[in-house]
Amino acid sequence: MGSHDETPGLDVNFDILEHLDISGYIKDDLEKAVVAVAGHLGDKVRSLLIYGSLARGEWQPASSDVNLCVVMEEMDYEALEPVQEILSKARRRARVVTLVLTLTDLAEATDVFPIKFDDMKRHHILLGGEDVFEDLVVEPRDLAFVAEFKLRNVEWRLRQAFIGSFGDRGWEAQLLLTHFSSAMFPLRAACRIMGYETPNSTDDAIATIERALNYDAGVLRALKQLHKTRAQLSQADVTKLYLDFSRFIHHAVDKVNVLNR
Repeated sequence: MGSHDETPGLDVNFDILEHLDISGYIKDDLEKAVVAVAGHLGDKVRSLLIYGSLARGEWQPASSDVNLCVVMEEMDYEALEPVQEILSKARRRARVVTLVLTLTDLAEATDVFPIKFDDMKRHHILLGGEDVFEDLVVEPRDLAFVAEFKLRNVEWRLRQAFIGSFGDRGWEAQLLLTHFSSAMFPLRAACRIMGYETPNSTDDAIATIERALNYDAGVLRALKQLHKTRAQLSQADVTKLYLDFSRFIHHAVDKVNVLNR
């Protein structure tokens, strides 16, 4: 880890960075990004935090991004220009992906991004500034609407994938895993709407989803295992996963649709 003595305008807790359970080279690029933001943007930044899989304790070295969020008073591209190169390198080399939000975004966009903001509110690591997500309000009706929208999107894309990728088992399996990842966020949100808090770990979240939907989630466990092992599957196994996953998502859509009536 490099020197970080001078970070004017924003007090950053670098001890948190030291103790993150991520690869050393990723940690180095993350620190460079944080130092650049704190040093160049200074008091234009209201909050600097980590969100996503790392904040939820689900970060995977081979596939996960490190999600960094910079919350500014207002959007200022000229202020961001001095950190553009450093943040771009951090993304290319270490998958440190920076999201820039404004206070207006937090005030006005929770209705169109309720799942994202709800997850950020529940799971984030504050590095510097104030915790702007602490008092953020996400309306349950917005969660329900977008959860149904996203689950229906997964269901329709599964249909497309089933008829459009037959015979290329590697590609079929990758599409399954992509849709599995896309489905977990709205499934978690659906649980919360129904009064079930979803734990951080994927295994515990799947168990909660199973209880909330009252439907066997064995296919979610199978997809999680596939994500971990990247096993080579037979065509019959791939087809069964598609059918089981599609039935599961269809059941979830029906459940969430009732919440929206």
